[in-house]
Amino acid sequence: MKAELARAFDLGAENEFDLRLVNVSENETYRIDCKDGRRFALRLNRPGYHTHAEIESEMAWLDTLHTEQVIAAARPITGRNGKHLQTLGAREGVVFHWQDGHEPLISDNLLDFVLGKPSVFSQRSSADCSAGSAGFIRLAASTPSMP
Repeated sequence: MKAELARAFDLGAENEFDLRLVNVSENETYRIDCKDGRRFALRLNRPGYHTHAEIESEMAWLDTLHTEQVIAAARPITGRNGKHLQTLGAREGVVFHWQDGHEPLISDNLLDFVLGKPSVFSQRSSADCSAGSAGFIRLAASTPSMP
């Protein structure tokens, strides 16, 4: 996979970065440590879970969150071909700038995040980035009908 990463993204040659598995859930997440000090996260997407268009739409959303400085959102990098989503062997993946942090603890106050600025942005952007907007695609929410 390192050969595919080196061809797809500006990380240096295969021997100029290390790759370490960090997490496995819906996707696989790896930490990339470049010999020049740069750090990134690679997310290998679960095959068939989301379409190519849905993932590119997610990257556009993250770019907007970063540009508008709403939250410290993970910022995807573009590959050598100008796109975020790249084919890496039999999988597709996205590389993000590394952000230090930790998973939320049960004792963390998440109320500020849920009810704060990100929620306001999300409501506004949900209208601004409706399904008909250029490039924005999201899964349709379905709820069972009530009798």
